[in-house]
Amino acid sequence: MWGALVALALAASLHLLTGPGRFAEADLAGYADEDHGTQFASFAALEPICCIEELHLANGQSLDVLFQNHGLAGDSRALIEALGELVNLRALRPEDCIRLFRRESGFLERLEYQRSLEEKVVVERGETAFSARLETEPVETQVRKIAGSIESSLYLAVVAAGGSPGLVLDFADLFSWDFDFLTDTRAGDRFEMLVEERSVRGTRIGFGRVLSGKFIPVDRAAPMEAFVFQWEDQGESEQGYYTRDGRSVKKFFLKSPLNYRRISSGFTYNRKHPILKTVRPHLGVDYAAPKGTHVVALGSGKVEWAGTKGGFGKTVIIRHNKTYRTQYAHLSGYGPGIRSGARVSQGQLIGYVGSTGLSTGPHLDFRVQENGKWINPLSLKGGASEPLAASRRPAFESWVQDLDALNQGLEAGGVVAWPPAPAEPPLTAAQLDTPASS
Repeated sequence: MWGALVALALAASLHLLTGPGRFAEADLAGYADEDHGTQFASFAALEPICCIEELHLANGQSLDVLFQNHGLAGDSRALIEALGELVNLRALRPEDCIRLFRRESGFLERLEYQRSLEEKVVVERGETAFSARLETEPVETQVRKIAGSIESSLYLAVVAAGGSPGLVLDFADLFSWDFDFLTDTRAGDRFEMLVEERSVRGTRIGFGRVLSGKFIPVDRAAPMEAFVFQWEDQGESEQGYYTRDGRSVKKFFLKSPLNYRRISSGFTYNRKHPILKTVRPHLGVDYAAPKGTHVVALGSGKVEWAGTKGGFGKTVIIRHNKTYRTQYAHLSGYGPGIRSGARVSQGQLIGYVGSTGLSTGPHLDFRVQENGKWINPLSLKGGASEPLAASRRPAFESWVQDLDALNQGLEAGGVVAWPPAPAEPPLTAAQLDTPASS
């Protein structure tokens, strides 16, 4: 009897020492502490997770120091190795959030790094190691109509209408073969677009494709329009942008080698040089822009020159065909792979705005040669565009009608679910004659 009472007393004492919800001593075999490093073990009973901490790196602080400051010295190395499998640790920023999920005893069970609104990296403790995985939130897609009128610039008008800086560029690119938003924009010009909008839990994370775009200049009788069209070709998906009559918006030349900058000097045979102070021809167009602004190839071709060229400084010259050659001067540097003999495609980055050579400030000196004669770049025509294959025209025309109906049904700023829910098939005669069940 006395033996039973002693055993009962010992059991009660152990319960008081461990407490409800605590690990018994045997369960804590292998528990991680700051001095002995991480150990992994199977616990007979695990406490519920009761504490969630949010950590943020301080400027210049390492992840290891952050973990040590929060009692994770023993786990730090293993956590960093697991996290590093899916995250570029050098790219972590102070605003990034790392969440720790601890049990009542302080034992770390799980770590989450919110990489973006739609993605988080989860690091969980296993029996022998930490393991990392990527979890994604479902992304909802809607179509938003963005429309407005220009007062000073397309950029300000689109952003004011609910767009983003990236969307401004996407929209401008639709018409970059026919319209220079730097030189041709006028107050009162109007724009409309249907654009895919991506969101997570009701928070917008960005825009997708522009489905249709329309630009209505005040000094033109007809608007410029572009519609995205996607099709399957030999098992692969292809897409492009086309005008209402089924011609590609792409032409031989872009309208301009860079976007949204002012022209500081035009094409003339009588200009007083700002440095030499003599009257001499300026057979190109100067685009004033910040140093480092991207300069792109006006059309596809072969690089004839990529190097310093006297007063032009760092210069790229591209031969497009037997008729046309373009020149880009005063660059601060060259795009990746740009060298004499290299092939370039239309819109490819070829250099960066600078002020090399005889220059008073950052700008691009852009010139065009036609049959060996310098011409005004602003008068250059884009060339003919390719039509959509006749076999695809019926599907394209039906798609354009759908986009037109969608556009007409939305006010500026309005949204609609995308893709639209499929229409329910009409009831058959047999279904119409069948009495409803009670």
